[in-house]
Amino acid sequence: MTSDRRPQPVALIGALDSKHEEYAFLRQRLAEHGVDTVLIDVGVLDEPGIRPDIERSAVAAAGGADIAELAARGDRNAAMVAMAAGAGRIVAERYRQQLISGVLVAGGSNAGYVMSQLVDALPIGCPKLLVSTIVAGDTRPYVQGSDLLMLYPVVDLAGLNSVSVPILTRAADALAGIVTA
Repeated sequence: MTSDRRPQPVALIGALDSKHEEYAFLRQRLAEHGVDTVLIDVGVLDEPGIRPDIERSAVAAAGGADIAELAARGDRNAAMVAMAAGAGRIVAERYRQQLISGVLVAGGSNAGYVMSQLVDALPIGCPKLLVSTIVAGDTRPYVQGSDLLMLYPVVDLAGLNSVSVPILTRAADALAGIVTA
C-alpha cells in the first residue's frame, strides 16, 4: 500500500563551512524524490557556503553556548560538543512535533560525533543515516543501542567528485526510500 502523503522534511545536519557542496547535493537529490529538507548548520569556524534553515547561532544557543565565543576560542572539539548537543535538542524537538521524518549527517569524525548525540536524542524507528569515513572503524560510540544506518563513503568527503557523488546519491536515495515508504 502506498501513500500520496508527502513525508515531513528530513533534517540534514552538517558543518556548512566545510561540507556545503555535499549538503547542497544531498538537498537537491532528496528534492528530486519529493522530500523536503531542513538544513541545520553545526559549523563554527568559517562562514557557511550555503544558507541553512537553522543557523549555527541557534544551534549553539540550544547547546548552551554562544557561537561567537565558540569561534573565538578556536577549539574545534569543544565547539562540536556544544553544537552536537544543540543539534540533538533541536532535532529531537522537531521530531516530537512531527516536523521532520528522519536525519542525515555526512562528513568525517565530527559528523560521527554529532550523529552519536542525535542517536541519543531520537527514538528507535526515526530514520538516522550517517555517511562518514569513521564507520570503517569502531562504530560502537555512534551506534550504541540504536537503529543507525551507516554508509562508508570510500573517500574523505571533501567536495564532489567521481567517487563521492555516487555515494551521496545512494545515501539520499536510501533515506528518501525510507521516509516515503
